[in-house]
Amino acid sequence: MGPDTSRTAIYAAFGGSRRKLQLTLGCIGELERICTAGIGEIQLRLAGHRFYAADLRETIRLGLIGGGEDLAGAEALMRFNFDQQPLATHLQLAADLLSAAVAGVEPEGNGVTERSDAPATSPSGTAPAA
Repeated sequence: MGPDTSRTAIYAAFGGSRRKLQLTLGCIGELERICTAGIGEIQLRLAGHRFYAADLRETIRLGLIGGGEDLAGAEALMRFNFDQQPLATHLQLAADLLSAAVAGVEPEGNGVTERSDAPATSPSGTAPAA
């Protein structure tokens, strides 16, 4: 059994299917090399809309590879689903992928629902009728 990597994986629609995307440590190193910036700097460039096209494209391509797609499949998906679209179309996906790699995410399907500190019922605002 391999290590649990679910805390850094996201699932998103891309190329007509719901896919697992994940920036593994090796993918992060490759991303930093290609973009000539650290992962934090890439995040800042995306957040400040000062990104390069490679910041978006390579984040998603390497996320597909880290999520299990082979090299040729990832490149084909990028060619037909990224290269033909406006860059802003993919900004949120790239940002989510970087955020998951840095800060983690809740694993999908863990059975945990959002918890609220609010009481199950709230007191009535009117007095009962006499």
